[in-house]
Amino acid sequence: MEIIGHRKILDFLKKSLEKNKLAQAYLFIGPENIGKKTIALKFIKLIQCEKQKENLKKWPNFLCVCPSCQKIDKGFHPDIQIIEPPIKEKKGVIKEGEIGLEAIRQIQHQLSLSPYQSPYKIILLDKIEKITPEGANSLLKTLEEPPSFSILFLTTNSPEAVLPTIISRCQTIKFQPVSLKEIEEGLKKTGLSSENINFFIRQSQGRPGLVINYLKNSSLWKEEKEILNQLEKILKSDLNQRFQYIEKIYKDTFLAQQVLNCWLKWFRDLCLNLIKPELSLGLVENPKQFNYSLKKIKEIISEINQAQLLLANPSFNHRLILENLVLKM
Repeated sequence: MEIIGHRKILDFLKKSLEKNKLAQAYLFIGPENIGKKTIALKFIKLIQCEKQKENLKKWPNFLCVCPSCQKIDKGFHPDIQIIEPPIKEKKGVIKEGEIGLEAIRQIQHQLSLSPYQSPYKIILLDKIEKITPEGANSLLKTLEEPPSFSILFLTTNSPEAVLPTIISRCQTIKFQPVSLKEIEEGLKKTGLSSENINFFIRQSQGRPGLVINYLKNSSLWKEEKEILNQLEKILKSDLNQRFQYIEKIYKDTFLAQQVLNCWLKWFRDLCLNLIKPELSLGLVENPKQFNYSLKKIKEIISEINQAQLLLANPSFNHRLILENLVLKM
């Protein structure tokens, strides 16, 4: 799959490698499905590639079958470690777990060893906002005195949840939404097609990964449409019915986040109906039946964003977070 958009970031990374000015720690910041992890993995592959000079010219969409690239593609390169939040289920509640102290100790052990095959030991730590306080403090020590042959890539959807001292020790790269035109042009090269492609592009809010998910998974939009229909019913219902809905979704963190993402789209589209109807996606079937002021819509959007941030912390009571949200809607 070709990388879509983010030309300035791609050029910056390429020049850093060409000039041998790689940072020892990068922090990729941006919303989910915008391309942070995809670009990090692709750049890691180029750094370790045995035909690096040749493939620099083809960056970012190079294909290589050197031994190093083959091992990366198969997921078992000895000098690369990827750490992600674990998926946990407890008493029927599905959540993304925290990245704990033990995971950071694994990283430190890896970095205590010299590279086995490639020039660098590289760690990709995805969703750094999920790290525990103990893990964060331990990681901070590694960032303060990293081995000369190490490179760390950190990604986050929520920089406000990351220790400022961690951020200060990284080369921060902020991912901005990709233009709809760039997404459309990029998708043409992928060969993916759909009669709803233009609708999905507008739906994506500048996140190429989200459009690709829609096109690869035909049931995804049907699921989201059902969530939006349910939202409109909830907004017309009493608190008892609202809480009954929360009871159905709060145990599954992934579902709850999907619901909140859909709610965000709906309220943003309602906002567009008030200020620029021609830009509306048509997610709100009859906007006039919902008597929200522009100020109230903005307040609700802010509340949803806050709820998403709180749900990212598995130690918080997700049921109370969601019930508090629907009280304010």
